[in-house]
Amino acid sequence: MSDTNNDLDYLFDTDSLLSALDEVQQEHEQEKLSPSTGIDMPGFSNLTKENKETPKEFENIDDIISDIDSLEEASEETVYVKSIDDYDPKIYCQLQLEEISKGLDHRVDVSIYDSPMVSGRKMREIRYGLERGIDVSYYTNKNFSERQMREIRLGLQDGLDVETYARIILSPTDMKKKREELFHAKYGETQFPDLAYDFDDTDTNIHIYVEPGALEAGIIIKKQLPSTFTKFELEKLMKQYDITEGFIGKALPQNLANLPKNVKIPVMRGLAPVQGEDGYFEYKFNTNKDNKPVINEDGTVDYFTGNDFTRVNQGDLVMIYHGAKRGADGRTVTGISIKGEYGKELPVVENDSLFYNEETGEYTARKGGYVNYNDGEVTILDNLVIDREIRGVEDPITFDGTVIVNGSVKDNAQIYATGDIIINGFVEAARFNAGGSIIVSSGINGDENSCFVAKRDITAAFCENAFLDAGGNITIGYLLNSDVTSGGYIKTQGRKSLICGGNIFAKNGIETATIGSKAGAKTYVEIGNSSEEQEAYMTLESEKRQLESEMDKIHEAIEQMIAKMGANVARSSPSYERLQRIMSGYKEQLEETETKLEEYRAKLMEKSSYKIIATKEAYKNTTVSINGNKLLLQEDVKSPVFMSSGRKIVYGDKDGGQ
Repeated sequence: MSDTNNDLDYLFDTDSLLSALDEVQQEHEQEKLSPSTGIDMPGFSNLTKENKETPKEFENIDDIISDIDSLEEASEETVYVKSIDDYDPKIYCQLQLEEISKGLDHRVDVSIYDSPMVSGRKMREIRYGLERGIDVSYYTNKNFSERQMREIRLGLQDGLDVETYARIILSPTDMKKKREELFHAKYGETQFPDLAYDFDDTDTNIHIYVEPGALEAGIIIKKQLPSTFTKFELEKLMKQYDITEGFIGKALPQNLANLPKNVKIPVMRGLAPVQGEDGYFEYKFNTNKDNKPVINEDGTVDYFTGNDFTRVNQGDLVMIYHGAKRGADGRTVTGISIKGEYGKELPVVENDSLFYNEETGEYTARKGGYVNYNDGEVTILDNLVIDREIRGVEDPITFDGTVIVNGSVKDNAQIYATGDIIINGFVEAARFNAGGSIIVSSGINGDENSCFVAKRDITAAFCENAFLDAGGNITIGYLLNSDVTSGGYIKTQGRKSLICGGNIFAKNGIETATIGSKAGAKTYVEIGNSSEEQEAYMTLESEKRQLESEMDKIHEAIEQMIAKMGANVARSSPSYERLQRIMSGYKEQLEETETKLEEYRAKLMEKSSYKIIATKEAYKNTTVSINGNKLLLQEDVKSPVFMSSGRKIVYGDKDGGQ
C-alpha cells in the first residue's frame, strides 16, 4: 500500500494539479466539438504516430512520375507559414496559445504539438525538447503526463536510453529513479567531469552555461537586460533550462541591468560531494612512545620510564580496523545526486603474529609476546629474557624476537636479534646486531673488535672505543674514541655530554656540549651529503652540459640544411630525418638527467639546513665536515653552530652571533 501511495504522490503537487486542471478545461471545450462538425484537429496524427491516409494506387509508371511532378509544383505554390492568428481562442486555452506562440517565435515545428488535445504544460515540454534539438517523438504520446514527459526529456538531453523507461505504466517517480540509475551508469557515481550544458535563450538573449561537472552554472549576457528583469525572473529562467539547485541570489546586485556583458557570471552553485573518512587502526597499546630511553644526570639510562612494553597472550585483542566511510552526498545544479566518495581503505595487515577477523575488523595475537610497533607495522616479537650475565665463552645468541639481558655482557659475547637488544647492565667488548633498536642502560666500553649495529636507534649511557652504526638516531651520554655512523641525528646529553676522538657521521645533524679536548684530541665530525653524493651531482651537471652542447650542434646543422636546400627539400631528406632521430634521443636523455638533478637538488637543499652544534665549545684540531666541505679548527671556539654556506662552512655562537 505504501508503494502505491508514493507513486501517486506526484498527483498532488502544484504543477501536476495545474496540469490536470488544464486538461479538464480542455476536455470540457472538446465536448462542444463533435467529429461531425468537420473541425480539423491540427497535430493529432503526429502525436499518435498514426498515418490515417491510404496510399494512392497508380496504373503505370508515367502516372506516378506525373503525380510526383504535380505534387512538387503544388507544394511550391501552397507554401504557408502559420501565425498565432490561425489558432482559434475558442478551441485553445490561453496557456496553449502562449506555448504555440513561443514555438512560432522560436521557429520550431509547432505542428508536432499544436493539438487542442495537448495541455499547455505538455506543449511546453515538447517545445523545450524541440528547442534543444532532441527527438521528442519518444514522449509526444498524449497519454503521458507532463511530469512523465519531463523525465523522458531530461533523459534524452543527457543521452540516455530512455526506451527502457518511456512507458505509460511507469509513474514519474519510477521514471526519475530509472533515469538517475541510467545517468550514474553512464557518467559514474561520484563525479561527472564530462557533463556540461550550453543554452541560448532567444527571449532574453542570455547564454546559459553549466560548467563541466555540473557544480556551477551561470549566464553570459549578450544584450543589455531591462531594468525590470529581476532576480526572481533570472532564477525562473534558469529553472526553465532545468538548472534548479543552488541559486546564489545574494551574490548578485539588486539591479541586474548593471551586470556586465560578455563575461561569465555564476548564478547557481551545486553541492560538492564530501570525501569520506579514511580507514584507520585503533590500537590497543601505546603507539605514542618514542622508544628513546631517559639518560639520567648520573649518566645511567632509564629505558622503561615513559615506555610501554605491552605484553600480550595468545588471543588478546591487539588492534581493530575501522573501515573507510563514505562522505556526504552532493548535488549538481541540475538536481542529480552525486554520491560522496569513500575515504581510502588501508590494506589488510598480514603477518604471522596476528589473526584477522574480516567480519569484526579485529586483530588478535596468534602468540604471546611483546608488541612491536614500527612505522605503522605491528608485530608480536617473542621475548628472550636472560636473567644473568652473558660472556663470550658461550655460543652466540641468535633469536627471532627481542632479547632482554638483565645483567652485563662481557668478553666479546655476540647477540643477534630480529627485534630489540636491551641490556640492563654494562657492555664490555661485544658484538650486537639488532633488527630493531639497541639499548644499553649502563654504557659501552669496547675494544677494536666491538661492533654494535641497529636497524633503528641506539641508546646508551656512554660509548668508549667501539663502532656504532644506527639506521635511525643515536642518543647517548658521551662518545669517546669511537667510530659512529647514524642515518638520523646524533645527540649527546647528560652531565658529561661530549664527543672526543674518533670519526662521527650523522646525516641529519649533531648536537653535543663539547667537541674535542683541551689536549687537542683529533676528532672528526661530519653531517649532510657525502663527498660521493656531491661527485654524483657534479657528474650529472657535466652530463647535462654535454647533452645541451650536442643538441646545439644538431640544431645548427638543421638550420644550415634549411638555408641551403630550402625547408621543404631539407625536411624530406634522409639526413634531416636522421638528425631529428638523434635530437629526439638526446631530448629523452636530457629529461632523465634533469629529473635526477632535481632529486639531488632537493636532497642537497634539505641537508643544507642541518647543523653541528656544540653548546659549550669545540677545541682546535677538530675537523668539521658538512656536505663534503671541511674545516680544521685552528683555535678553540666557544658555543659554535657550524653550518654550510655554499662551498664553505661558517659558524657563529648558539645565540646567532658570528
